Amino acid sequence: MKWQRLQTWWQHTRRHPWWSSPADTQPLLSEVDLQQLHQAACAPSAVQLQVDRDLIHPLLGERTSVFSGSGYEFADNRPYATGDDTRFINWRLFARTGQYYRKLFLEERRPQVWLVVDRGESMRFGTRVRLKVTQAVILAVYYLYRAQLQQLAIGGVVLEPQAQWYKPVRSTVAVQPLLQQLISPGPPFSVAPA
Repeated sequence: MKWQRLQTWWQHTRRHPWWSSPADTQPLLSEVDLQQLHQAACAPSAVQLQVDRDLIHPLLGERTSVFSGSGYEFADNRPYATGDDTRFINWRLFARTGQYYRKLFLEERRPQVWLVVDRGESMRFGTRVRLKVTQAVILAVYYLYRAQLQQLAIGGVVLEPQAQWYKPVRSTVAVQPLLQQLISPGPPFSVAPA
């Protein structure tokens, strides 16, 4: 008898899943939540994002990188090789030695912030207060706003059934697709056929 009731409940649940309520079509964060997060990120007592290591990123900025190239700080000289840019020949060293040398510089690069958020079914549980996926999105949006204030490039990966990649960008408008993907309602649970 119990088995039949369980089968009946499962058949009913598959046709009318209890998790497909109208709340599933709501974004994870409302406009009010986004405004509160933005205010918290803009507060003077908010934590600064710390970057302590040498960086390897494609954008120029205030951090020295391990790449040598046409940056601002002189690093070294090396013998001139065919195909090198003639703008960087060290003419003073040529006058002293009679040999061609090329100037090497240290590039300066800006750090990037990468947000990785799992929005899969495994994150759709939580306490009475909020789902785990909502907490992850709140933290990601907070750090997104902090990175925007520090004028850092922001990229991201949103892990859903299909991973969504967003390349690093700095403008507020260019970050909007990532933000919209983060706060969008989660996909419905997949129900295995019986």
